[in-house]
Amino acid sequence: MKSPARLPKLVLAALFSAISLFEASAAETRVELLTIGPDYAIDTRFGHILLRVIDAETGRDDAYDFGVADFQRPGFMVEAAMGRAKFWLRRSSTQIRFEDYRRRDRQIHTQRLNLADDQIAYLLERLEWNLQPENVEYAYNHVADNCSTRLRDLLNDVTGGAVQRAAYAMSIERTYREEILAAGSGRMLALIALDLGAGPHGEDRVGAWQLSFMPHRMREILAATENPALGEGTPLVAFEEVLYQRKAAPAVGGSVRAGRELVVAIGAVLGLLFGLSGLTAWWTRGNVAWLSRLAGLVLVSTAALFGSLGLALLPISLFSTGTIWMSNQNAWIFFPLDLVLLGPGLRWIWTGRATLATWSRAYIDLRFLMVVIGWLGVAHPQETGAFALAAALTLIGLRTQPLKGAWPPPAELPTPQSKEA
Repeated sequence: MKSPARLPKLVLAALFSAISLFEASAAETRVELLTIGPDYAIDTRFGHILLRVIDAETGRDDAYDFGVADFQRPGFMVEAAMGRAKFWLRRSSTQIRFEDYRRRDRQIHTQRLNLADDQIAYLLERLEWNLQPENVEYAYNHVADNCSTRLRDLLNDVTGGAVQRAAYAMSIERTYREEILAAGSGRMLALIALDLGAGPHGEDRVGAWQLSFMPHRMREILAATENPALGEGTPLVAFEEVLYQRKAAPAVGGSVRAGRELVVAIGAVLGLLFGLSGLTAWWTRGNVAWLSRLAGLVLVSTAALFGSLGLALLPISLFSTGTIWMSNQNAWIFFPLDLVLLGPGLRWIWTGRATLATWSRAYIDLRFLMVVIGWLGVAHPQETGAFALAAALTLIGLRTQPLKGAWPPPAELPTPQSKEA
């Protein structure tokens, strides 16, 4: 019979043995979520996300990436904006991916997941199914179906809905526009493009589950998730750490407000510039040729800007299946047909006289109504309503110009001598 003094030692030995067996079993296959920090390029501003699977028995260390596409293919950005871009899942060496991200100085954060053996087996089965040629591609949607939401849905399925429950329990609430513009912070042109391109769905206020199209939100959700398969209160994330710390300053973190205020300023300046120039040209009736030509130059510039933006926005607004890009009221403020005003504008510069054909005035009246409709849609939630002010003042300035042939002939124009007489 064993003495009582030896019992604690036997108990400890048995406990250590059980722990060792558990660690050996768990070490056979390990699953981690890797979130990659953003970079300065516009296509990397949102960061990235990967699933890492380490198999100790075979020595395999693979990264599963749902964000693979042919970004260099001509027309890819147009397809992405229209919601027709094809992305796919790719399995590659984790170490090769690490080397690439370190070379580009992008932060790498890992979360080791607490998963039961049957959950890991099911996860691997689902990943292999997605790698099949008939399943590997999917239609990319910036906020509803991207590399992050694909992993979100997969892990939610594996944990029996635990990820979704944790997301809806979080107090995070923002609009899509706020989240997207935060990713564009510090880049003025990117902010302007994102602000102009987002339609009314960009103003939808959503919670953490919908915001998980951003990789850093996905990381926050997993950190708050429990895995009931391993017992009540067991966290899904066993531990997390930064595998590579970015050396340069953060790529994201500049002022969103500054970029949005710049949108307002550009719209106001454009509107006031042409509105005042057009009115002044009308008041002087062509007596100050350089001022009249300056107003014509402003018209040409404004028509080119509004028409070009309209060419980009209108097709996306009408035909895009992308959640936040469709039905964009800015397409009512910027319109492709504004390019037809280049003709009157160039004639204005050439002759020094602002004259409009009947069709030009009819078009201006129609555009004024469109701008009002567009302004009602975007002025309250969106700073780009300032561009509606620009368009309205521009059109008013144009409307004050006489019809073609209404100018008095040059011989009948009053001269300074006749005024003195």
